[in-house]
Amino acid sequence: MVIMNKPLVFTIGAAAGAIAALLLSPNSGERNREIVADKVDYYTAHGEQVLQQTADTIRSKARGVADVATNADADDIREKINEARDRIAEQITKNSSAPQDVAADVSDVALDAAAGVSDAADKAADAAEDAAKTAADAIKSK
Repeated sequence: MVIMNKPLVFTIGAAAGAIAALLLSPNSGERNREIVADKVDYYTAHGEQVLQQTADTIRSKARGVADVATNADADDIREKINEARDRIAEQITKNSSAPQDVAADVSDVALDAAAGVSDAADKAADAAEDAAKTAADAIKSK
């Protein structure tokens, strides 16, 4: 049995659910695109808020470390603080790209789903047209 990464499995499941929801939605394709765009905007803004809260927490903890550092060896503490700042800056950089990555992924899934809905609508229209022709032929032959 292959054990997959839980976040990856969750993401794949969420994408499949989103596609299924779009395909089965009673709304028009245009309305679905509006809904998806609104959700992307909301979650992007929410992600930025979480990122800001995380940055504030890190700053607060860094201030606490600085207060403790006044009682220790200054050079050693400066080195540790600089290392911590580098790690924090790296983490903030990683976190800041996450909302954009999610927005791009959601946009790609929405476009794929919209294309699928459009294809399904074309097939349904073709089938309806064929059924109408068959019915008209049956009526003419009577």
